[in-house]
Amino acid sequence: MQKHNAMLTPLICVGWLMLSFTSYAASFDCAKAASKVEKLICGDAEISKLDEELNLVYKTALQDAKQAEAIRQAQKQWIRERNGCEDAACVKRAYEERLHGLTSVSEKAIYKQKTKPRFTVTEGKGWTVCESYAKFLNNLPVEEAYPICHLKLSPDFPDLKEPDWEEMDIPSNLELVYGIEKILSPSEHDRPVDSFDHWKTVYERQLHNGEASPRLRRTRLALLDNGPVETILAYDPDRKACERKAKEKGYIFDAIHTSLFLWDEREQKIQPYISSLAFAGLPRELLLFQRKPFTFGLWLDLPKDAIAFGYFNVNHFKKVGAEPYANLFRCKISFEMPRELYERMIK
Repeated sequence: MQKHNAMLTPLICVGWLMLSFTSYAASFDCAKAASKVEKLICGDAEISKLDEELNLVYKTALQDAKQAEAIRQAQKQWIRERNGCEDAACVKRAYEERLHGLTSVSEKAIYKQKTKPRFTVTEGKGWTVCESYAKFLNNLPVEEAYPICHLKLSPDFPDLKEPDWEEMDIPSNLELVYGIEKILSPSEHDRPVDSFDHWKTVYERQLHNGEASPRLRRTRLALLDNGPVETILAYDPDRKACERKAKEKGYIFDAIHTSLFLWDEREQKIQPYISSLAFAGLPRELLLFQRKPFTFGLWLDLPKDAIAFGYFNVNHFKKVGAEPYANLFRCKISFEMPRELYERMIK
Protein backbone atom coordinates (compact mmCIF):
# COMPACT_ATOMS: atom_id res chain seq x y z
CA MET A 1 0.00 0.00 0.00
CA GLN A 2 2.84 2.45 0.74
CA LYS A 3 4.27 1.92 -2.74
CA HIS A 4 0.84 2.56 -4.21
CA ASN A 5 0.39 5.82 -2.32
CA ALA A 6 3.86 7.12 -3.17
CA MET A 7 3.50 6.49 -6.89
CA LEU A 8 -0.14 7.29 -7.50
CA THR A 9 -1.20 10.16 -5.29
CA PRO A 10 1.03 12.90 -6.73
CA LEU A 11 0.30 11.81 -10.29
CA ILE A 12 -3.44 11.45 -10.45
CA CYS A 13 -5.22 14.63 -11.52
CA VAL A 14 -8.80 13.47 -11.80
CA GLY A 15 -9.83 15.01 -8.45
CA TRP A 16 -11.56 13.56 -5.45
CA LEU A 17 -15.31 13.74 -5.10
CA MET A 18 -15.45 15.47 -1.78
CA LEU A 19 -19.10 15.08 -0.79
CA SER A 20 -19.84 14.60 2.86
CA PHE A 21 -21.87 12.44 5.18
CA THR A 22 -21.63 13.37 8.85
CA SER A 23 -17.96 14.35 9.06
CA TYR A 24 -16.54 11.98 6.44
CA ALA A 25 -16.26 11.95 2.64
CA ALA A 26 -16.81 9.17 0.14
CA SER A 27 -16.82 8.66 -3.63
CA PHE A 28 -20.63 8.77 -3.67
CA ASP A 29 -23.30 11.03 -2.21
CA CYS A 30 -23.59 9.97 1.42
CA ALA A 31 -26.87 11.86 1.74
CA LYS A 32 -28.34 9.15 -0.51
CA ALA A 33 -26.69 6.20 1.22
CA ALA A 34 -29.32 3.46 1.47
CA SER A 35 -27.70 0.11 2.13
CA LYS A 36 -26.09 -1.01 5.35
CA VAL A 37 -22.64 -1.09 3.75
CA GLU A 38 -22.99 2.38 2.20
CA LYS A 39 -23.98 3.84 5.58
CA LEU A 40 -21.08 2.03 7.19
CA ILE A 41 -18.66 3.53 4.64
CA CYS A 42 -19.97 7.04 5.20
CA GLY A 43 -19.77 6.71 8.95
CA ASP A 44 -16.19 5.43 9.12
CA ALA A 45 -13.35 7.87 8.29
CA GLU A 46 -10.81 5.19 7.39
CA ILE A 47 -13.12 3.19 5.13
CA SER A 48 -14.42 6.41 3.55
CA LYS A 49 -10.88 7.34 2.56
CA LEU A 50 -10.32 3.85 1.17
CA ASP A 51 -13.49 4.27 -0.89
CA GLU A 52 -12.18 7.57 -2.33
CA GLU A 53 -8.80 6.05 -3.03
CA LEU A 54 -10.27 3.04 -4.78
CA ASN A 55 -12.48 5.32 -6.87
CA LEU A 56 -9.39 7.13 -8.17
CA VAL A 57 -7.43 3.93 -8.79
CA TYR A 58 -10.41 2.36 -10.59
CA LYS A 59 -10.85 5.40 -12.89
CA THR A 60 -7.15 5.39 -13.68
CA ALA A 61 -7.15 1.66 -14.43
CA LEU A 62 -10.01 2.16 -16.91
CA GLN A 63 -7.67 4.29 -19.02
CA ASP A 64 -6.11 1.04 -20.24
CA ALA A 65 -8.55 0.48 -23.10
CA LYS A 66 -7.58 -3.15 -23.64
CA GLN A 67 -8.50 -4.11 -20.08
CA ALA A 68 -11.29 -1.60 -19.38
CA GLU A 69 -14.25 -3.95 -19.91
CA ALA A 70 -12.70 -6.74 -17.85
CA ILE A 71 -11.98 -4.24 -15.06
CA ARG A 72 -15.59 -3.03 -15.10
CA GLN A 73 -16.95 -6.57 -14.79
CA ALA A 74 -14.50 -7.39 -11.99
CA GLN A 75 -15.54 -4.21 -10.19
CA LYS A 76 -19.22 -5.16 -10.37
CA GLN A 77 -18.43 -8.57 -8.93
CA TRP A 78 -16.33 -7.00 -6.19
CA ILE A 79 -19.18 -4.62 -5.24
CA ARG A 80 -21.54 -7.58 -4.87
CA GLU A 81 -19.04 -9.29 -2.58
CA ARG A 82 -18.41 -6.11 -0.60
CA ASN A 83 -22.13 -5.59 -0.08
CA GLY A 84 -22.29 -9.01 1.56
CA CYS A 85 -20.12 -7.81 4.47
CA GLU A 86 -21.67 -7.68 7.91
CA ASP A 87 -19.16 -5.45 9.72
CA ALA A 88 -16.52 -2.75 9.24
CA ALA A 89 -13.59 -5.17 9.41
CA CYS A 90 -14.95 -7.12 6.45
CA VAL A 91 -15.56 -3.97 4.40
CA LYS A 92 -12.09 -2.61 5.14
CA ARG A 93 -10.48 -5.90 4.14
CA ALA A 94 -12.46 -5.94 0.88
CA TYR A 95 -11.22 -2.46 -0.04
CA GLU A 96 -7.60 -3.27 0.78
CA GLU A 97 -7.68 -6.42 -1.33
CA ARG A 98 -9.33 -4.65 -4.27
CA LEU A 99 -6.82 -1.78 -4.10
CA HIS A 100 -3.95 -4.25 -4.12
CA GLY A 101 -5.39 -5.97 -7.18
CA LEU A 102 -5.89 -2.75 -9.14
CA THR A 103 -2.61 -1.04 -8.27
CA SER A 104 -0.40 -2.55 -10.94
CA VAL A 105 -3.03 -1.95 -13.63
CA SER A 106 -3.37 1.70 -12.56
CA GLU A 107 0.36 2.26 -12.53
CA LYS A 108 0.61 0.99 -16.11
CA ALA A 109 -2.23 3.28 -17.17
CA ILE A 110 -0.53 6.27 -15.58
CA TYR A 111 2.77 5.42 -17.24
CA LYS A 112 1.08 5.24 -20.63
CA GLN A 113 -0.76 8.49 -20.11
CA LYS A 114 2.27 10.27 -18.59
CA THR A 115 -0.06 12.27 -16.41
CA LYS A 116 1.50 15.39 -14.93
CA PRO A 117 0.16 16.82 -11.66
CA ARG A 118 -1.11 20.39 -11.74
CA PHE A 119 0.99 21.40 -8.73
CA THR A 120 4.60 20.29 -8.27
CA VAL A 121 7.36 21.12 -5.81
CA THR A 122 10.06 22.60 -8.05
CA GLU A 123 12.39 24.03 -5.40
CA GLY A 124 13.11 22.77 -1.91
CA LYS A 125 11.95 19.22 -2.55
CA GLY A 126 11.73 17.12 0.57
CA TRP A 127 10.24 19.77 2.86
CA THR A 128 7.08 18.21 4.23
CA VAL A 129 5.12 21.47 4.27
CA CYS A 130 5.46 21.87 0.48
CA GLU A 131 5.13 18.20 -0.43
CA SER A 132 1.98 17.88 1.69
CA TYR A 133 0.34 21.04 0.41
CA ALA A 134 1.09 20.16 -3.22
CA LYS A 135 -0.48 16.75 -2.60
CA PHE A 136 -3.56 18.44 -1.12
CA LEU A 137 -3.87 20.82 -4.09
CA ASN A 138 -3.61 17.95 -6.55
CA ASN A 139 -6.52 16.23 -4.82
CA LEU A 140 -8.82 19.18 -5.55
CA PRO A 141 -11.29 18.66 -8.42
CA VAL A 142 -9.57 19.57 -11.67
CA GLU A 143 -12.46 21.81 -12.69
CA GLU A 144 -11.79 24.15 -9.75
CA ALA A 145 -10.12 27.46 -10.54
CA TYR A 146 -6.54 28.05 -9.49
CA PRO A 147 -6.43 29.11 -5.80
CA ILE A 148 -5.34 32.67 -6.52
CA CYS A 149 -7.78 34.88 -4.62
CA HIS A 150 -7.34 32.84 -1.45
CA LEU A 151 -5.39 29.77 -0.47
CA LYS A 152 -7.42 26.59 -0.32
CA LEU A 153 -7.82 25.00 3.09
CA SER A 154 -9.80 21.96 4.15
CA PRO A 155 -10.61 20.10 7.37
CA ASP A 156 -9.47 17.01 5.44
CA PHE A 157 -5.94 18.47 5.55
CA PRO A 158 -5.51 19.10 9.31
CA ASP A 159 -1.74 19.63 9.21
CA LEU A 160 -2.26 23.03 7.59
CA LYS A 161 -4.62 25.50 9.20
CA GLU A 162 -5.06 29.17 9.98
CA PRO A 163 -3.94 30.65 13.30
CA ASP A 164 -6.63 31.50 15.83
CA TRP A 165 -7.51 34.88 14.36
CA GLU A 166 -9.64 37.37 16.29
CA GLU A 167 -11.74 39.64 14.08
CA MET A 168 -11.30 43.34 14.88
CA ASP A 169 -14.04 45.91 14.32
CA ILE A 170 -12.95 48.34 11.61
CA PRO A 171 -14.89 51.48 12.75
CA SER A 172 -13.49 51.05 16.28
CA ASN A 173 -9.90 50.85 15.01
CA LEU A 174 -9.72 53.56 12.35
CA GLU A 175 -6.44 55.06 13.59
CA LEU A 176 -4.83 51.64 13.52
CA VAL A 177 -6.13 50.98 9.99
CA TYR A 178 -4.89 54.41 8.89
CA GLY A 179 -1.42 53.57 10.17
CA ILE A 180 -1.48 50.35 8.18
CA GLU A 181 -2.67 51.98 4.96
CA LYS A 182 0.06 54.62 5.26
CA ILE A 183 2.58 51.79 5.12
CA LEU A 184 0.95 50.02 2.17
CA SER A 185 1.44 51.36 -1.33
CA PRO A 186 -1.46 53.52 -2.66
CA SER A 187 -2.25 50.87 -5.27
CA GLU A 188 -3.11 48.44 -2.48
CA HIS A 189 -6.15 50.41 -1.33
CA ASP A 190 -6.66 53.44 -3.63
CA ARG A 191 -7.32 55.85 -0.75
CA PRO A 192 -5.54 59.14 0.12
CA VAL A 193 -3.30 59.06 3.20
CA ASP A 194 -2.13 62.70 3.21
CA SER A 195 -4.05 63.31 6.43
CA PHE A 196 -6.11 61.22 8.81
CA ASP A 197 -9.23 63.38 8.40
CA HIS A 198 -9.11 63.23 4.60
CA TRP A 199 -8.47 59.49 4.63
CA LYS A 200 -11.25 58.90 7.19
CA THR A 201 -13.82 60.77 5.08
CA VAL A 202 -13.07 58.67 2.00
CA TYR A 203 -12.77 55.44 3.96
CA GLU A 204 -16.07 55.82 5.82
CA ARG A 205 -17.88 56.77 2.61
CA GLN A 206 -16.58 53.62 0.90
CA LEU A 207 -17.64 51.50 3.84
CA HIS A 208 -21.11 53.06 3.90
CA ASN A 209 -21.61 52.61 0.14
CA GLY A 210 -20.31 49.05 0.14
CA GLU A 211 -17.43 50.04 -2.17
CA ALA A 212 -14.90 48.22 0.02
CA SER A 213 -15.02 45.33 2.43
CA PRO A 214 -11.85 45.56 4.55
CA ARG A 215 -10.88 43.01 7.13
CA LEU A 216 -8.65 43.37 10.19
CA ARG A 217 -7.60 40.45 12.38
CA ARG A 218 -5.08 39.74 15.09
CA THR A 219 -3.54 36.65 16.57
CA ARG A 220 -0.92 35.91 19.19
CA LEU A 221 1.71 33.27 18.55
CA ALA A 222 5.43 32.58 18.74
CA LEU A 223 7.11 32.84 15.35
CA LEU A 224 10.17 30.91 16.58
CA ASP A 225 10.54 27.79 18.67
CA ASN A 226 10.81 28.93 22.30
CA GLY A 227 10.43 32.54 21.11
CA PRO A 228 8.20 35.21 22.67
CA VAL A 229 4.51 35.36 21.85
CA GLU A 230 3.87 38.26 19.48
CA THR A 231 0.73 40.04 18.35
CA ILE A 232 0.36 39.85 14.58
CA LEU A 233 -2.10 41.85 12.51
CA ALA A 234 -3.55 40.66 9.22
CA TYR A 235 -5.17 43.33 7.07
CA ASP A 236 -7.00 43.10 3.75
CA PRO A 237 -8.05 46.46 2.20
CA ASP A 238 -10.95 44.79 0.39
CA ARG A 239 -11.40 41.06 0.90
CA LYS A 240 -14.06 40.80 -1.82
CA ALA A 241 -12.08 42.63 -4.52
CA CYS A 242 -10.61 39.54 -6.14
CA GLU A 243 -13.89 37.65 -6.38
CA ARG A 244 -15.72 40.77 -7.55
CA LYS A 245 -13.24 41.46 -10.35
CA ALA A 246 -13.21 37.80 -11.30
CA LYS A 247 -16.99 37.89 -11.65
CA GLU A 248 -16.90 41.09 -13.69
CA LYS A 249 -14.06 40.16 -16.06
CA GLY A 250 -14.07 36.38 -16.01
CA TYR A 251 -10.73 36.07 -14.21
CA ILE A 252 -8.20 38.51 -12.84
CA PHE A 253 -4.91 38.25 -11.01
CA ASP A 254 -5.32 39.89 -7.63
CA ALA A 255 -3.06 37.52 -5.70
CA ILE A 256 -3.21 36.86 -1.99
CA HIS A 257 -4.04 40.31 -0.71
CA THR A 258 -3.56 39.97 3.05
CA SER A 259 -0.72 42.02 4.57
CA LEU A 260 0.93 41.06 7.85
CA PHE A 261 2.43 43.25 10.58
CA LEU A 262 3.81 42.98 14.09
CA TRP A 263 1.86 45.11 16.55
CA ASP A 264 3.02 46.37 19.92
CA GLU A 265 -0.35 46.57 21.65
CA ARG A 266 0.98 48.36 24.73
CA GLU A 267 2.66 51.11 22.73
CA GLN A 268 0.04 50.95 19.96
CA LYS A 269 2.81 50.82 17.37
CA ILE A 270 2.91 48.86 14.13
CA GLN A 271 6.23 47.34 13.18
CA PRO A 272 6.17 46.80 9.43
CA TYR A 273 9.86 46.29 8.71
CA ILE A 274 10.94 43.34 10.77
CA SER A 275 13.82 42.78 8.36
CA SER A 276 14.51 43.12 4.66
CA LEU A 277 13.34 39.53 4.24
CA ALA A 278 10.39 39.65 6.65
CA PHE A 279 6.71 40.01 5.85
CA ALA A 280 6.93 43.83 6.04
CA GLY A 281 3.38 44.42 4.87
CA LEU A 282 3.78 42.30 1.74
CA PRO A 283 0.67 40.38 0.60
CA ARG A 284 0.81 36.81 1.85
CA GLU A 285 -0.97 34.34 4.11
CA LEU A 286 0.22 33.26 7.55
CA LEU A 287 -0.56 29.60 8.13
CA LEU A 288 0.38 26.94 10.65
CA PHE A 289 1.78 23.65 9.42
CA GLN A 290 1.98 21.10 12.21
CA ARG A 291 1.61 24.10 14.57
CA LYS A 292 4.63 25.93 13.17
CA PRO A 293 4.14 29.28 11.36
CA PHE A 294 4.87 29.66 7.65
CA THR A 295 3.97 32.31 5.11
CA PHE A 296 2.56 31.47 1.68
CA GLY A 297 2.92 34.05 -1.09
CA LEU A 298 1.77 33.85 -4.71
CA TRP A 299 3.73 34.97 -7.76
CA LEU A 300 3.06 34.76 -11.50
CA ASP A 301 5.80 34.54 -14.10
CA LEU A 302 5.65 36.01 -17.58
CA PRO A 303 4.30 33.48 -20.06
CA LYS A 304 6.73 31.55 -22.19
CA ASP A 305 5.23 30.57 -25.51
CA ALA A 306 1.68 29.41 -24.65
CA ILE A 307 2.32 28.70 -20.98
CA ALA A 308 2.48 30.94 -17.91
CA PHE A 309 3.71 29.80 -14.52
CA GLY A 310 2.48 30.49 -11.01
CA TYR A 311 4.32 29.84 -7.78
CA PHE A 312 3.46 29.44 -4.13
CA ASN A 313 6.57 30.53 -2.24
CA VAL A 314 6.65 29.05 1.25
CA ASN A 315 8.80 30.83 3.83
CA HIS A 316 9.71 30.07 7.43
CA PHE A 317 10.90 32.26 10.30
CA LYS A 318 14.43 32.31 11.60
CA LYS A 319 16.61 34.64 13.66
CA VAL A 320 19.44 35.97 11.48
CA GLY A 321 22.02 38.16 13.23
CA ALA A 322 20.25 41.15 14.74
CA GLU A 323 17.08 40.42 12.76
CA PRO A 324 14.68 38.63 15.11
CA TYR A 325 12.28 37.31 12.46
CA ALA A 326 13.84 36.85 9.06
CA ASN A 327 11.21 35.31 6.78
CA LEU A 328 13.35 32.93 4.73
CA PHE A 329 12.53 30.94 1.61
CA ARG A 330 11.96 27.24 2.19
CA CYS A 331 10.29 25.78 -0.89
CA LYS A 332 8.22 26.52 -3.98
CA ILE A 333 5.08 24.91 -5.43
CA SER A 334 4.64 25.61 -9.15
CA PHE A 335 1.73 25.30 -11.55
CA GLU A 336 1.11 26.02 -15.22
CA MET A 337 -1.71 27.96 -16.82
CA PRO A 338 -2.60 28.86 -20.41
CA ARG A 339 -1.21 32.16 -21.69
CA GLU A 340 -4.73 33.30 -22.55
CA LEU A 341 -5.84 32.88 -18.93
CA TYR A 342 -2.78 34.75 -17.66
CA GLU A 343 -3.46 37.67 -19.99
CA ARG A 344 -7.07 37.93 -18.82
CA MET A 345 -5.93 37.88 -15.20
CA ILE A 346 -3.50 40.79 -15.49
CA LYS A 347 -5.77 43.13 -17.50
